[in-house]
Amino acid sequence: MTSVMSGGSFRFDAGAVCLDFAHTGGECSGDTCPLVFVDSSRPGARRWCAMERCGNRHKLRALRARRNELPTKRP
Repeated sequence: MTSVMSGGSFRFDAGAVCLDFAHTGGECSGDTCPLVFVDSSRPGARRWCAMERCGNRHKLRALRARRNELPTKRP
């Protein structure tokens, strides 16, 4: 289950139940992403709002940076 919302604080008010972001949520690690999310993963180590969006962008930038660092082989 993925729960994402934009900016500010998150309050789930069903019978006065509030989620504590110190344990269950966080902000996306994307450079320009303003989203916050509820981390329902088993280890609680989620970094991005969605792997398909911000996670993919981050990994693609890292790959391109590694490729640019490698010396090119010329015959």
